[in-house]
Amino acid sequence: NRKSSAASQPYVAPAPAPAQEPAPKPEPEPQPQPEKQVEEPAPAPQPAPAVEEYLDNVYFLIGKYEIRESEAAKIRTIASKLKEAPTAKVSLTGYADAQTGTPERNYYLSQKRAEAVAAALEEAGITKDRIKVAYKGSTEAPYDKPEENRVVICIIGE
Repeated sequence: NRKSSAASQPYVAPAPAPAQEPAPKPEPEPQPQPEKQVEEPAPAPQPAPAVEEYLDNVYFLIGKYEIRESEAAKIRTIASKLKEAPTAKVSLTGYADAQTGTPERNYYLSQKRAEAVAAALEEAGITKDRIKVAYKGSTEAPYDKPEENRVVICIIGE
């Protein structure tokens, strides 16, 4: 009797069938995409209107620093121009003539005149940080006539 050689070998169970991967899910139907809305950039802010340099004079009576009504109208005009250009600044320089008064008195008058114009501009709504005040008395650019006692106003645009 011959035994088969297969009987002498241990029994090996057949390997299990490889696990089947689940069937892939079907791709979802592409959904229509809403059209991309192109946002237009906001318009750039417009710069404040430029102010041209503006010069004017406020005249005072000899020996005085009170602003007369005729000169107050000039100051209101200056204030309006400054309000139209919020970044502009104003330079005020007070002067006095050398013919009437001592240098000390003229310096004092030129200071009081420039400060009076600055105060009038502030009352008209112009902030102090936009106003530069200087005073020269009769030491610099004195004028020939006593009637030319003045504060020179210059608006400087930025």
